Amino acid sequence: MKKEKPTTSLGYALLGLIHLQPRSGYDLRKVFETTPMGHYSSSPGAIYPALKRLEEAGLIRGKVAGRKSMRPKRIYSSSPEGVKALREWVSQPLTMDDFVHRDDELMLRFALMGSVVDDAVTRQFLEQMLEILDAYIPELRQILAEMPEAGPPHGRLALSSGIEMYMARRRWVRKALAEFAPDETKRRKE
Repeated sequence: MKKEKPTTSLGYALLGLIHLQPRSGYDLRKVFETTPMGHYSSSPGAIYPALKRLEEAGLIRGKVAGRKSMRPKRIYSSSPEGVKALREWVSQPLTMDDFVHRDDELMLRFALMGSVVDDAVTRQFLEQMLEILDAYIPELRQILAEMPEAGPPHGRLALSSGIEMYMARRRWVRKALAEFAPDETKRRKE
């Protein structure tokens, strides 16, 4: 059995959900259909092959439950290797490229952190987010300032929307950092 890490955010989403609670493929499909994780495909054609790859890589273990029932199901649980892979994935350093091209993945990483890393790692993740946003927002504002006023406003308005989105994310990061402040810092703020 070769030990590979998942290569897609779907693989990590499945690994994270299974780590939180053992689940069947059907249970995972329901999570994707009924939660904000709906942007992942709930199609059996996406989920079951991904589960098979995770199991073949030794990151999850499947066990048939209810063998004597009319509908036995395979319940997946995380393996120690899977927990390690998940921990490494959520803890990896952030890049500007993550913000520009993988925002949903960043939030998935953050959402799954609570089950595999401590608050210090979470704070580090949030501090990296803030650092990148603090550098990126002025760059975008400069690009907006240099855009020609003549012509249709669509491009300027689209960029302005993006800037507003990043500013909202920066406000959220600051609030999240306050939640994960060391106890001494929280006491001083109260």
